Amino acid sequence: MVFVEMYAEDGRKLNIADGKTANITYEIPEDLVSDAPETIKMWWYDYDAGAWREEGEATRNGSKWIGEVAHFSCWNFDLNVPSITVSGQILQSNGGLSKFYVTFLNEDGKGGRGSANADGSFSGRIEAGVSLEFTIRYIEADCDTIIHQELVGPFDQDTDLGEIIVDTDGFPSKPVAMFIINQDDIDPLKYFFTNTSSVGGIPDTSISSSWDFGGDGTSTEDSPSHTFSAPGFYDITLTITAADGEVASLIQTIDVGGNSNKYARITDTKDDDTGELRLALDEAILTGRVNFDYRVAEGEEMSIADGFINVAGPSTTGRLSICEIRIKDDTYHEFREGASEATIAASNFPMGVVDVWVPIEISWSGNGVTTPIYTVTIGGQTVITDAPSTTRDPNDEQMVANHLEATINGVLNFQWKYNSNSFTSDGVYEIDNITVYSSDSGTETVVFEDDFEGRLFGEDLNPDFNPNSPYTENSNDASVGEDF
Repeated sequence: MVFVEMYAEDGRKLNIADGKTANITYEIPEDLVSDAPETIKMWWYDYDAGAWREEGEATRNGSKWIGEVAHFSCWNFDLNVPSITVSGQILQSNGGLSKFYVTFLNEDGKGGRGSANADGSFSGRIEAGVSLEFTIRYIEADCDTIIHQELVGPFDQDTDLGEIIVDTDGFPSKPVAMFIINQDDIDPLKYFFTNTSSVGGIPDTSISSSWDFGGDGTSTEDSPSHTFSAPGFYDITLTITAADGEVASLIQTIDVGGNSNKYARITDTKDDDTGELRLALDEAILTGRVNFDYRVAEGEEMSIADGFINVAGPSTTGRLSICEIRIKDDTYHEFREGASEATIAASNFPMGVVDVWVPIEISWSGNGVTTPIYTVTIGGQTVITDAPSTTRDPNDEQMVANHLEATINGVLNFQWKYNSNSFTSDGVYEIDNITVYSSDSGTETVVFEDDFEGRLFGEDLNPDFNPNSPYTENSNDASVGEDF
């Protein structure tokens, strides 16, 4: 896979000029060189549709494939082979729930692979017309532990393998210690500790808990509260013991008596969707503004991915946006949608930063006849003033008409997104102090505000799981974070 992004010295994102092309060279992996075909299909990822698009063909030159492209994007070189969808469900003979990794490989060791869902179910596309080695690995032990293996196929149509019973007896459980901390709203020295630990691999998921409040007391309750004797930093330790004797611990440090700050934390745990916090207003605002603070940070295993803020009408589809900005961590921010070539050239984006709260203001003004104009300020720096909202292809009459229809009445949706539809990231994009103003009445008024205080740490912001959330059911991987 080749991901291509190029920038000018002033931070403007570059692309291939209309009517021009460029060559992409891809080094063929050493173990595939001997069998590599002379030509191979090329695919690019359409982020708006969330799908791969076939476009062109690369030609082999020694140990490389070389292909011609008309635009920069995420490109992949891949064979287009007949495929079917295979599904099934892995069940443990002892009734427990565990994590499993599934592969369907042909005789050359190529094929489909991925993790089963929490209930053991799996579904994905595999090669049709050939016998495949179906292997289940037990993640609770390690990914090299094979607990089921058989030859299946050939398949010429979508196939459900049904229930596959596996025997995990003899393997130890895998306890994971986790807890959520919340400060009392009245007493700054009192804290509540919610035990969210889990046990996998065995049917009995009960645990015993032991808490150490940094030398200021102990508890064996499942989810205790504790009033500390004095302000200061305390290492809170939770140790859990599973029914089979396996033990796990977690330590979190808190600043007792200090001021805490709550905010929305967006990550991306799904490779078929972005992390997202979405706000839909009751009615569109023709002239108004939105203020919020953002922060990005690395995860334990992955670097920071891009964040986005999309200000839109009734549709959040990129090409119909009023204004969409890509938030970067190590280079200049940039427009993703809603900006003409002239706007992009005139923009003055600041460089992205990490682990720092940065304010953003986007204001817009509409007249109900043409698309709105907008102004963007990031970190106190004016990026652009009174830029007309445009669609990505001003020469496409239908796209221009659709964009006008979607933006003519102003703003209805705000979308804070993290990462992409095709990858995951354990980094975070955090949002705080959201305020939406409307000037449609002639006087500026606040129509929505949220500083996330008064919510519980870890609270899901999807209303399907939290009926008190003001955000839409499109919100995904968005929860309440807290700094102590």
